[in-house]
Amino acid sequence: VNERIVITPSWKAETVNAPLTLIINPQMSFGTGHHETTRMVASLLESSVQTDDYWIDAGTGTGVLAILALKLGAKEVFAFDNDEWSVMNTRENFERNSVTANNKYIYTISQNDINTVSLPDCNGITANLHKNLLLNNMRKFAQALHKRSGTLIVSGLLRYDKE
Repeated sequence: VNERIVITPSWKAETVNAPLTLIINPQMSFGTGHHETTRMVASLLESSVQTDDYWIDAGTGTGVLAILALKLGAKEVFAFDNDEWSVMNTRENFERNSVTANNKYIYTISQNDINTVSLPDCNGITANLHKNLLLNNMRKFAQALHKRSGTLIVSGLLRYDKE
């Protein structure tokens, strides 16, 4: 991502020397750190997450953005995806990165559909989703961010979505 944040698979982790190294084994999930959208959102998180924030990672995939939010100082995250494999992979990656409930981190990882999930008040939301999912849930995002004047970071828009 940059000199401070590196996302790497476990088999390359020993070759990386960065203050924030996230070890992500993607298996069948999206979010390896190689895709431009993941890197861009990670950069925006670096400048957006404040100490003790509560962040939501909608469509978490591998959990990389939720893990990064915690490592950047967020107090709590809610990571969810509609895909069972992604939820299992996120749990594995949380453990792999020592982001577990028995230390200072507070988190919820669950299988939920973006259209039916209830979002709590939060300081920020990352949502790497298709255009229609983003547009259909914009009111829900706004309501979750309203009380704390939070930040919404979206990605996943395609070239043909430009108009």
